[in-house]
Amino acid sequence: FHYSSLFSMVYIWLSTTNLINKKSVLFSVVAVLLMTVFFYINLDYFNVKLLSYQGSESPNVLSGLSKVGVCLVFLGGLFFSDLQWGEKSKFCSMGLGGVVLFWLLSGVSYAGLRFLDLMSFALPVSILVLHTKYSIAFNRPVKTAFVCAGLLSVFSLYRNFVAEFGQGGAPFMPYHVADFFMFL
Repeated sequence: FHYSSLFSMVYIWLSTTNLINKKSVLFSVVAVLLMTVFFYINLDYFNVKLLSYQGSESPNVLSGLSKVGVCLVFLGGLFFSDLQWGEKSKFCSMGLGGVVLFWLLSGVSYAGLRFLDLMSFALPVSILVLHTKYSIAFNRPVKTAFVCAGLLSVFSLYRNFVAEFGQGGAPFMPYHVADFFMFL
């Protein structure tokens, strides 16, 4: 279990909840207090993690761009969904803000790449939760966005595997590109 995965749960909750009611405000206050206590109890662990991320920078300026693309495809699909305008605008502004923030962070720290990964997981789950909450079926743009985002993820992951071949003791993919295409 990686503590940063808690970000996904918090993001999913924030993006799918009406934050302007007594129950949500009370829950938010209690959650912030519990997280503060949890953070304080594990302060040494978080300091070690912070120091480990400070020494590692992203490989280059374009690092994380494939995850940004995937997230933008999801947001584009949701923008054209059948949800109410208020829900779509809240979700798209939160999603776009998070993606831009984490991509900028990835320029100075490897932690930004981790949070982009978490966003690319949390966005489709949030879209699913929103549609379920309002009992709205996915329309064609949302379905198309899921398919296109999945294909983009597969191709970018494969590209990264090929680019990292032979680096380190346990490369992700010990195969040659030509072998893959011969298999097809």
